[in-house]
Amino acid sequence: MPMFYPNVWHGPIDQAPDIPAYSWLKQIKSSAKIYLALGHNWHQTVALPDGYDFYFVSYHIEAVNLDWLLQQVNQVTGTIVCLYDGEDSPSDHERLIFLPFFYWHVQTDLMLKWFGNPVLHDRNYKFSTVCNRVTQSKIWITTKLLEVAAADSLIVLGNWIEDKNVHNWQLTGNAVLDQLTNKFRKKYQGKEIRLDNFSKTQTDHSASGNPWMPWYTDAVIHFSNESFHYSYMIVDDKEFIHPGPYITEKTLKCLVAGTALVPAGQYHIYKILEKLGFEFDYGFDRYWDNDAGNLSRFQQIVRLIDDLKNISLTDLKEAVHKSSKHNQNHILSGNFYNVCESKNQSSLKFLNSII
Repeated sequence: MPMFYPNVWHGPIDQAPDIPAYSWLKQIKSSAKIYLALGHNWHQTVALPDGYDFYFVSYHIEAVNLDWLLQQVNQVTGTIVCLYDGEDSPSDHERLIFLPFFYWHVQTDLMLKWFGNPVLHDRNYKFSTVCNRVTQSKIWITTKLLEVAAADSLIVLGNWIEDKNVHNWQLTGNAVLDQLTNKFRKKYQGKEIRLDNFSKTQTDHSASGNPWMPWYTDAVIHFSNESFHYSYMIVDDKEFIHPGPYITEKTLKCLVAGTALVPAGQYHIYKILEKLGFEFDYGFDRYWDNDAGNLSRFQQIVRLIDDLKNISLTDLKEAVHKSSKHNQNHILSGNFYNVCESKNQSSLKFLNSII
């Protein structure tokens, strides 16, 4: 089952497997005892063994499991280094270090390898979004598009609903978002909207990672309903920003396909992508990308839909064309790959300085 990242791997560094972008593990020359826990996801709860000086834990295709990391740092005596795509992190623990290490360029490279060169289509729809596994934030964006721009949108909606993913349907206190949740429950809960024969059971990335799907190739702007949208958090009366910004192939496929992107996920997604060479000069205000508040950020994205729906298809195409083309070329040219590698080398230089 081809995936963007190999299976989770635990073990001493001298037994490390060959993993794209991680060849440097074989080159580390240090007397320190190092343990690896690579490619972690939320389902991996195996404890780290004590007795090592350093632990390298990586998260790439799933969001950082902060609860698990904090448990581990209290159970081992060594230092845990979390390698992840992003730059926002909350840790003030001296033995838990968050170190940006990008893997997004490996994923876009695999997309092109698996699915070939760009597929050109007429973009006859203004918007698109995908909500297969229903979550709280996906409900807000999907319902808004269904309510005010259904005829102008390509929308995928699944009936995969787990109470934990929708906070047991508990309302937020934000009138705009709660109205959308209630509307979803009354009109759309349990319904399916499909645009092609893609099966929701096709979970390997060699199927779901295809950037030439109609909701990328046939729409001008894609609202990327990301899997994890929480930035500002309060746990046990402690305020912090959850590590990120976390993005998946849902967002990366937009960039590969040359589709304009409205990231419906954590904050600072535009910010980090701009630092990696992308541009988003779409002609509308993107101030909500700097809003860590999970409710206020999504309320502004919902209001953005109201603004954009009144713009003609022709004008939307013209407004986003230059940036969208730049972003696609940034990947196809190999520049994005090189930028990520350069950023990673800076992180590795720091890593080598502490071990």
